[in-house]
Amino acid sequence: MRSSRRRIRCRPLVRGGTLMSFVGATAATCLCVTALGQETTAPAGGPAAPPLSAQAAEWPVVFRETLLDPPVFNRLHQCLGQYGGDTFIEGERGLRMRGIHTKTVLWVNDPLPDRFYASVRFAMTKEGLLALWPSGPGHGNASEMSYCIWLELRQGKLLRDGVEVQRFDVPTDIDLMQPHTAEVLRDGPRLAFAVDGRALLDYVDEHPLTGPLHSRFGFGVVQGGWETGVYYRDLEIRAPALSQEERKLLTDVALAPPVTTPPAANGELIFAALGGSLPGRQWLAQEMSPQRVCPTGQDLVVLGASAMCYAHPIAGKFAFEVRMHYVPALLPGVEGEGRADTMQAYLRNGAGEHNFAMLVLFGEQIPGVKQLYEDRFPMGWLIELPAGHGINRALWIKGDNMTSVAETPYYSPIGGRDYVARVERDADRIRVFLDGRLLLEAKQATDPDQADSPVLVGIRQNHGGVVVRHVGICRIQ
Repeated sequence: MRSSRRRIRCRPLVRGGTLMSFVGATAATCLCVTALGQETTAPAGGPAAPPLSAQAAEWPVVFRETLLDPPVFNRLHQCLGQYGGDTFIEGERGLRMRGIHTKTVLWVNDPLPDRFYASVRFAMTKEGLLALWPSGPGHGNASEMSYCIWLELRQGKLLRDGVEVQRFDVPTDIDLMQPHTAEVLRDGPRLAFAVDGRALLDYVDEHPLTGPLHSRFGFGVVQGGWETGVYYRDLEIRAPALSQEERKLLTDVALAPPVTTPPAANGELIFAALGGSLPGRQWLAQEMSPQRVCPTGQDLVVLGASAMCYAHPIAGKFAFEVRMHYVPALLPGVEGEGRADTMQAYLRNGAGEHNFAMLVLFGEQIPGVKQLYEDRFPMGWLIELPAGHGINRALWIKGDNMTSVAETPYYSPIGGRDYVARVERDADRIRVFLDGRLLLEAKQATDPDQADSPVLVGIRQNHGGVVVRHVGICRIQ
């Protein structure tokens, strides 16, 4: 199905369009656990379960931040979804996170063992799901890997590698649009979740996800538009102390899939150039607005919405390679742009909107930028790296029809780190590699008579940006 690229029109917040501040919350909505290990009166409406904090009372505090001051961004790493999102400090209300169409995640940089306790104060709005990751981030920042707790206003669920494994209800007397405390306990195979001391989830995994890929804690939001989202503040994490060897093991996270099938051997060179020299060298730019494709010395900055296509059709078997890195960029007009209290403004290489795609287009006519932006072109492959929050897809497109032929959650890029993306085309088949590791394999299911037709290749950026360092095209054996 085609994903909408239109902005969501958000409904205003309740109570006259404002959200109650964390400061001055009434007794009926006060936090059941005001600090780790301290019990208070249970929220109105029912008895509280034994606090999860008691099970971590002897563990030392390994992370404590109010989330009210920009320097906290040095201890966090942001992962944005496919269509934008942002994070900024909104006074005493706390850190406001918006996912826009997909997700925004903040990962705590410090590695954690398989046993820890985390508490964070939060308040939701009418739009935007609270999301907590008791483990992650998988390869890169892939939020579809490992465990994730989603919390809506009236119900929630636990996901394991993107698959729902348990659902729970939120008691009707808990108004999640008021300030509350969320608690997460991870104790080996057990995951428990509570709000204001009231247990909502207790799950035991027979095959728990452990090791370096699952050693970080994350918090964030799913969707939530311009005036909405989720507010966070006062994050604390307790965990047993790690030795230097344990910390090193959990810090060395693999950022790409394991080596399985190697790329094909390179043959005759068709084209090669540094990114900064591409404009005017047999490459045509398609820009939704001016200054979206900009040479900067040896590199080429490509911002959304724009595309670059090689002007000469290529027949037969070939490989198309791009060396690039992802850069952060705010959507024009987003509140917080240029402010010092935003994640993007404070740590420019800490986030990127991951919308880079490679194109394999049938025919001799380069589609217009609007067609490319809306995933509507006569026929061809659109390879999204990634499509958003860690999902990579090979899409077969013919006019208004789109089919996801192959996808994987294995990779989500980190801003500022160089990657080499490679697409190999052999008749009706493509293979996609990242840093020499096989990521996707796909075969077109329609139009077999077109399998050997010449194709055009290119790159597309919908939001955010990439810096293209080098492009190469060659025959393969």
